[in-house]
Amino acid sequence: MSKYSWVPVFKNVCRWIADYENKQQELVQILREIGVDKGLEDELSDGSRESLKVIDPFTFFATFMKYGVVKRTEFFAALLKRANLPISAPSDFNGVPNAQPLKVWLFPYEKERSDDMVPSLWALFHQMRAGKIDGELFDKILKIPHTGFAKLTECLFYLSPEEYFPVDAQTKHWLKKKERELPKENWQSYQELLSWLDSTQSKSYYEISYEAWYENQSGSFTSVIADEYLSNRFPESRSSTIHLIAYKTNAMRELAFDPGKTPEKKKKIKIFVDEQPTDPVLSQVIAYESGKSRNHHLATHAPTLAQGNAAWAVEISTLEQLITLCDWYAPHPAKDLPAMENKEKSVKNHTSLNQILFGPPGTGKTYSTLERAVLLAEPSWYSDLESQNLSTEEYRQAVKNKYDMLCADKRIVFTTFHQSFSYEDFIEGIRAEVAEENQGIKYKIENGIFKDIADRAAKAVAAKEIGLSQAPDIWKISIGRAHEKEMRDRYINAGEARIGWNDTGDLSQTFEQKTQEQQDYWNSLSHPNHNALNAFSNDVKVGDVLLCLKNAETVQAVGIVTSDYSFDEDAATSGEYAHMRKVNWVLKDIELNILALNGSTKMVQQTLYPLYRISWHALIAELDKQHIPLPASFHKASNIRERQNYILIIDEVNRGNISRIFGELITLLEPDKRLGGYDECSVILPYSKELFSVPDNLYVIGTMNTADKSLAQLDLALRRRFEFVEIMPQPALLSDLSVFGVNIGDLLTVMNQRIEVLLDRDHTLGHAYFWPLKTATTEDEKCKLIADIFAKRIIPLLQEYFFADWERIGWVLNDSEKAPENRFIQTDIIEHGIKSLFPESIASQLNDRRYRINQSAFSNAAAYQGILPNEGAVN
Repeated sequence: MSKYSWVPVFKNVCRWIADYENKQQELVQILREIGVDKGLEDELSDGSRESLKVIDPFTFFATFMKYGVVKRTEFFAALLKRANLPISAPSDFNGVPNAQPLKVWLFPYEKERSDDMVPSLWALFHQMRAGKIDGELFDKILKIPHTGFAKLTECLFYLSPEEYFPVDAQTKHWLKKKERELPKENWQSYQELLSWLDSTQSKSYYEISYEAWYENQSGSFTSVIADEYLSNRFPESRSSTIHLIAYKTNAMRELAFDPGKTPEKKKKIKIFVDEQPTDPVLSQVIAYESGKSRNHHLATHAPTLAQGNAAWAVEISTLEQLITLCDWYAPHPAKDLPAMENKEKSVKNHTSLNQILFGPPGTGKTYSTLERAVLLAEPSWYSDLESQNLSTEEYRQAVKNKYDMLCADKRIVFTTFHQSFSYEDFIEGIRAEVAEENQGIKYKIENGIFKDIADRAAKAVAAKEIGLSQAPDIWKISIGRAHEKEMRDRYINAGEARIGWNDTGDLSQTFEQKTQEQQDYWNSLSHPNHNALNAFSNDVKVGDVLLCLKNAETVQAVGIVTSDYSFDEDAATSGEYAHMRKVNWVLKDIELNILALNGSTKMVQQTLYPLYRISWHALIAELDKQHIPLPASFHKASNIRERQNYILIIDEVNRGNISRIFGELITLLEPDKRLGGYDECSVILPYSKELFSVPDNLYVIGTMNTADKSLAQLDLALRRRFEFVEIMPQPALLSDLSVFGVNIGDLLTVMNQRIEVLLDRDHTLGHAYFWPLKTATTEDEKCKLIADIFAKRIIPLLQEYFFADWERIGWVLNDSEKAPENRFIQTDIIEHGIKSLFPESIASQLNDRRYRINQSAFSNAAAYQGILPNEGAVN
């Protein structure tokens, strides 16, 4: 498992930030640009507030660490892009201390701040980088209000995780287990601790911090914790009954265990695997020979481990053992960045999000694109259409009508690339417009075609009826104690979710803004309570789903969060819960048994936490299954979530300057870089400063004409990120057509074979040029149509292909084998000979290269018959 992806990122940012001591306001502005919008205001001595003008590196890092993992990752991704650092955002933060959201700064407000405080922090930072910290400076900084020993050691650890150790709640517990006396809060004692760690431990400081973290997580190891860990490590592979839970690794190896009758109380589990582990940590193992009986549910949920196959049951009683087992059994867990082969398998199981249809002109790329776009946008409709007994024309017309409707709904958008098409046209740009009031010019940021459809794809229009977000997280919430039903019902009927701990005060305030009593109360709370409060005020998003519990097994209400966090001052003084969010409680007074959704596991006592196992669709399905009536908007939102895809069609994609048009966003097109992907990425747009990512329900379909540019000449960045579908001429589609006694399918086949020999397959002729012949109802109409096709389409295209080399054009048409009057390209019936145009002395030196198009050949049956070998040849 890739545990320490944060380490190289933090070290890179540490080097980058060293140049900003004299550009502190720019550092603050960078935080704003990447999306940090709280905690950046200073308070002056007169009580007024202004944007923060000073900041130190430790506070800069702590600002990131006050957020939950998802936002923190987004902010680091945006920072790395902004700083132009060539490294991916961290994929994990396990073992990295969180910063308390209410006390992030290592210095007080301006009204209490002395001039040397922030410069002292910068001086410590530079000493830290040089490996020569002055103990007196360290101790001096500890006296800065709101700094503290734990916070300072945590911040040193952020910036130099190999040289400094965080002394916080988790590592203090680890130190006590090691029977190491906790250090006194000064530099000398901290140095002694570092020396002790160096002499007694073989691991790095960040490995020890991780060890302390997971020991804290696994302090009460149960079947529930094992299931949570394995579900996260091997997502979408879980299969279960109440007697067995099974998973598959990326390599399709199975593992399974019995969770017990009361999973929350079962402290030891036996995990079946297909090989005997050798790690001494996993020493308690029972061998099952192929004929030995075992849990019969294995036959259904993990057949490779069932009776008839050899298996081993490994006893697990700590999270450390479980992690060790998984690291040995599945070295590349699904939650980490997957191996390329696994990425490819994942992508190939779905229609490619990025496709380019390429081929010679006239092969039907435009129609194929239209049909493909309708299929992607409305797969159910398309499936129904295919089941109907329609003629080709009826089928095509139905697809075209549906395409027009989807374009009108802006779910399909069509554009064409050209040489002057730019980033400003495609992503976003600044447009000048005249202001009506004073006729002056003002400038407005406008979305380009791509950003416009990406933004629409990221919103579920129908889901707005209930406020559901694009990718809602599901949260379990307990409002009051189990017996406080009257209060719970009152809050739900009022359209609210409230939780207690009023004495913390408003959680949107910084720690420095709180009274001493509020600070003391916050510090007295446990970590689980801190987590619940932080999640309620920061991590829960508008559009997320709340499941309000009646008891450990039953949900009594389902709601959609509709507001940001607020603190109700009146409630705080009247005995009501004061921490509040507005909620659209779309289902009330229900009795939803949660066990089926939650892997037969009861909910635990904690007030608020995310339910990673449960998706919106799974919730809808289970509500239906338990016969709980649902509003129509639920089904509508659910259907939208599953099927509402958006399609951007880019015609002539090879004619645009790809680097100029896509800019930095070309990377975001990759499936694993999109929203919800393995390596989800966002960028800060240059004009609007918005954080932007590409949703995974937006399909990009391009077309390219290989006669203009071959695939080999296409932009490499584009080629790497698109799947290519070749659309070649299909003469067989014309085999039922004949004109002048000539089979049109055979005619096209022969002409294309000659073009391939003389040029290449990229310049062959498409069957679509001849498609209008299918609409002709009489022979006379067919004759007129084919004359137009050759005169206005085929001959001009061949002129372009062969650069007006008339001799070769004649070869394609087999003119050399026809009688002169049947040739499309004539050389021997020229009105004025060379000798009549030039003196003999000049005429004798010239070859007559003049050619003309024989207009009469277009209505001459022999001209077409002669294109085929041995037809209309001169005797």
